Amino acid sequence: MMEIILENEPAIRLAFFLGIFALMILWEFVTPRRERSVSRWVAMSTGRPLKRVGANLAGSVFSSWRGKDGSTAKAHFEALKRVLDAEAPGYAQ
Repeated sequence: MMEIILENEPAIRLAFFLGIFALMILWEFVTPRRERSVSRWVAMSTGRPLKRVGANLAGSVFSSWRGKDGSTAKAHFEALKRVLDAEAPGYAQ
């Protein structure tokens, strides 16, 4: 028995790895870590193609949003709160 296990050790290890990997995929599919707010099909139903954003553009947008003291992000958050106050005054309760 031990000889068979030792002779087939790489295949046994691969089978265990693939089995655990399949269980992880199934677990993530059944119970995702985060709620999907909009399904992919609804998000893609506009018919518009996705466009890639270059790393330079993404970096510059991030640095401009971050700002030196975070004031841009804070101003954006305050604007969102003003919209919520106007449209749904009881959102904070």
